[in-house]
Amino acid sequence: MGSLFEEHELHPVSVERACGQSPFFLTCDHASNRMPESLGTLGLEAADLQRHIAWDIGAAEVSRHLSEHLDATLVLQNYSRLVVDCNRPKESEQLIPLKSERTVIPGNQTLSAIAREQRHTEIFIPYHGAITELLDRRDQQGPTVFVAIHSFNAVYLDHGRPWHIGILY
Repeated sequence: MGSLFEEHELHPVSVERACGQSPFFLTCDHASNRMPESLGTLGLEAADLQRHIAWDIGAAEVSRHLSEHLDATLVLQNYSRLVVDCNRPKESEQLIPLKSERTVIPGNQTLSAIAREQRHTEIFIPYHGAITELLDRRDQQGPTVFVAIHSFNAVYLDHGRPWHIGILY
């Protein structure tokens, strides 16, 4: 089995301001709805890839703005959470979702263990590896405030969510 990616495709991880001087360290696990060309659209319609099931809409832009304003390091994962969700542990059933909200993800239904491992190896590991490496370099800088940027829908599975912002710790 070859790589998920063609040579010309975007690397799974982008880093902005690797040497940012801010104590803030930002990540964006669901920055994009992009798919590796080898996976097509995972059998989904183009409209589905614009929905929150595929990415955290607006999170990358907010992350970039904060990174610039704060001079903060930012690590972005450049492929859809439907390919592999970098905000889930390897053992999670949602690492490569079969269904998101009420939408079945056809391209994830019959994945072999090898295909699952390939997504983990080629996207998840480089993303978390970049975060670890950058945090290790900052160790001498003093305290770090780690902030993971996400967005959410105002309605999830027909239930309204009245919050404008959520802070989890």
